[in-house]
Amino acid sequence: MKSFKTLRIVITIVDVVCLLAVLFVPALEAAKHNFFVWLILGLLTLYVLFMWMVLGRRNTNGYDAESDREADISKELLSQRNKWYW
Repeated sequence: MKSFKTLRIVITIVDVVCLLAVLFVPALEAAKHNFFVWLILGLLTLYVLFMWMVLGRRNTNGYDAESDREADISKELLSQRNKWYW
């Protein structure tokens, strides 16, 4: 999971650096007027936004090991209760 966070941060930094380079580096003046450069940078920016919005969500349901144990106990009790009806 840590590698995904690292990858997300690296791709974000690459995206920001590329956008700033195209806008402010004089050697890349021709790239500023090229449609395909902006298309690739736009797709990269959309991908970065997607990664931050969808993959960056945290689990806020309160699921933890304690609730998992309680669910297992409830499942076991229900299975024992249902044994008597068969």
